[in-house]
Amino acid sequence: MSRILIVDDEEVILEMLIQMVNREGYEAEGAKNGKEAMKKIAENKPDLLITDLIMPDKEGIELIKDIRASYKDLKILAISGGNRHIDPMGQLKIARFLGADASLSKPLDRKEFLSVIKNLIG
Repeated sequence: MSRILIVDDEEVILEMLIQMVNREGYEAEGAKNGKEAMKKIAENKPDLLITDLIMPDKEGIELIKDIRASYKDLKILAISGGNRHIDPMGQLKIARFLGADASLSKPLDRKEFLSVIKNLIG
């Protein structure tokens, strides 16, 4: 069973994504920020990291840079809805440039989200 770590500071979104992924037969767990994610990756390396980009205590862009420095083979899916001051498409382009394997804009389309996961880890 493939393991997926989902990182999002919005608890409702995090729980929804974990449940959606678990229903598809994957083993998902969550982290609320990049610092917590790095600890969980070191303890139990997942097959896929799904990370929001705008978060406190180590944002997604910084997390992607750190992952690529330490875990080059870990697949990464970047997700972002941006905010009033940040365009999500610009952030997602930066994430891809820094090493994310795929990116999606929030709100996520369930079918597209699950299809990208399947393509990344089978």
